[in-house]
Amino acid sequence: MKKYAFVLLFILYFLSVIHDGILIAVPLSLVACVVLGLSFQGARTITRTISGILILLSIVLGIVYGMEPASIILGVQQNIPILVLILLAPLIAVPLRLSGYLSSIESVLISQKEKPNRAYGGLLAILFILSPVLNIGAVRLTHEVVKDIGFERSFLGRAYVSGYLSAVVWSPYFASVATVLFMMDVSFSSYVMVGLIFGILQIFISLLLFVSRQSGSEAHGAGLKQNEMHKQDWSNVQRIFLFIVLLMGLLIATERFLPLEMISIITFSTVLIPIVFGVVSGKFGSAIKDMKQTIRTVPGASNETLMFLTAGLFASVMMQTDLNNLLTPYFITIADTSALLLILAIILLTVVLTMIGIHQIIVVPLIMLQVSPEAVGFSPVTMAFVFILAWSLSVITSPISLTNLLVSNILKTRWSIVAFRWNGSYVAVMLIIGVAIALLLRAFSFFS
Repeated sequence: MKKYAFVLLFILYFLSVIHDGILIAVPLSLVACVVLGLSFQGARTITRTISGILILLSIVLGIVYGMEPASIILGVQQNIPILVLILLAPLIAVPLRLSGYLSSIESVLISQKEKPNRAYGGLLAILFILSPVLNIGAVRLTHEVVKDIGFERSFLGRAYVSGYLSAVVWSPYFASVATVLFMMDVSFSSYVMVGLIFGILQIFISLLLFVSRQSGSEAHGAGLKQNEMHKQDWSNVQRIFLFIVLLMGLLIATERFLPLEMISIITFSTVLIPIVFGVVSGKFGSAIKDMKQTIRTVPGASNETLMFLTAGLFASVMMQTDLNNLLTPYFITIADTSALLLILAIILLTVVLTMIGIHQIIVVPLIMLQVSPEAVGFSPVTMAFVFILAWSLSVITSPISLTNLLVSNILKTRWSIVAFRWNGSYVAVMLIIGVAIALLLRAFSFFS
């Protein structure tokens, strides 16, 4: 039942992109409500609790402000584009799996393990390449590859977090980028270079911090000499990188020529690219089979479904009330005092609220509703970067962050150790550099 409800949700969403009308909007909202109800089963207790509170608050606000029941129900559509994208994003990895390139990663990492600095850099590079399209699956896949090599847990914990987060700030297949750009109506092409440069800086920051901790030890395991097989493996990794570059270039070009929102283009790409690959490579049957297997895992994403749909519902109701601008005067006052203080206030508020257990998909959009870029003297791109920066930092420090939960579970250690002992200095440096970039973007926007 749940699987078919999700499939129907996907179909109706794609139809709504092609033809936006009430005949599709109503069934889409009703199916979304069914999916929402079914997702309570299998979700974590804290997720069910927060989602239940958001639904209750949405109903209460709707009654208090005299909203039509239909307008409340239609509000559940608010985050459907983002939810569909996040759930279907794993499909983009189908060509990589069927091409056999992913199997080369293990050999590449093993070939680098004789020197800690090179091994750490290689691990970061692999995650930087895989994460934009595999999302959190990149960490799972990489750990399956390296878990038996003999790396220390702190070594892996630092690399997993920083390597993965380098994609959180720029990849359109992540909720952070997709949500912020979608809500702020910022094109991916105008933002991507800002996020990509910061993502690359994150890799260098993590590598420099790791090198500075080294005491000169070179051994992490027995050395392996470079051979023709390893050269072929490196060639396959380079092909993965080329695939991602071409994919992003295709998305940017498509955004310029098609009258569609970027989030819709990206979502369509998750379905179309595996199919096109299957046709061109002669592996159509295998591609369809792999896609079906991936879609079968979608009903298991109960936590993500609950959070996205209830957060969207609450945000939609909030936008119809005067609470929408409740904190706006305070943010304007802070901005008039100092742009630096405004950036820090947004980041601090996001981090604190996520640390007490509220998910980023709830916190960031609600703060965004209170901060208009024009009102505080920021360009939309600069403001988008600030919110994405806040989101990425809170991913590290939040105890309910999927990243923290995954890394702490696979490394069998507490989330606080992963977040603060292993990655605390990385967070601090990333914060400083991120804020500096935001201030530079704001300064340049005055002269553009």
